[in-house]
Amino acid sequence: MCSSDLLTSLLLACMAAFLVACLIIYPNSVFQSSLSGMTLWWEYVFPALLPFLILTEIMLGSGAIHALGTLLDPFMRFFFRISGNSGWALVMGLFAGYPAGASTTAKLRERQALLPLEAERVLFVSHLCNPAVMITVIGVGFFHQVTLGMFIAIIHYASAILMGLILRSEEHTSELQSL
Repeated sequence: MCSSDLLTSLLLACMAAFLVACLIIYPNSVFQSSLSGMTLWWEYVFPALLPFLILTEIMLGSGAIHALGTLLDPFMRFFFRISGNSGWALVMGLFAGYPAGASTTAKLRERQALLPLEAERVLFVSHLCNPAVMITVIGVGFFHQVTLGMFIAIIHYASAILMGLILRSEEHTSELQSL
């Protein structure tokens, strides 16, 4: 084990010991904080996500997400200059949120349906937050303003699309074609 690994291990061990000591010294504060976190989850996050997760599973089971991904084939080719297989990853990112778009991209890459550079581009476009989280939980739950949640969602999706458009530039396309 090299010295930097040993130093990192010691630092992490000290931080863990400090955390355990704080839990023992301040049990009331820890309990109140965890209770407040559970209340936040139960009152805002769970009611906002449950219907959306059920709808996503229904769409997955019925093949609607795969159909939407197929319909996005020309869009993905034209705007982002990546293969149409990636439309499915984009739809999964839009509907199911963070882990779904990234894991779908990883699965497509493992099946060699995407080249490495294409997978990077798809990841930038499909690694999105669930709209229910942004609009319902953050906008309505935290800020009590639907319009603010919608504004956050628009900015989030626009930045992902902008990143995809930036990566479709000629420089990146020539790298992709050389592979």
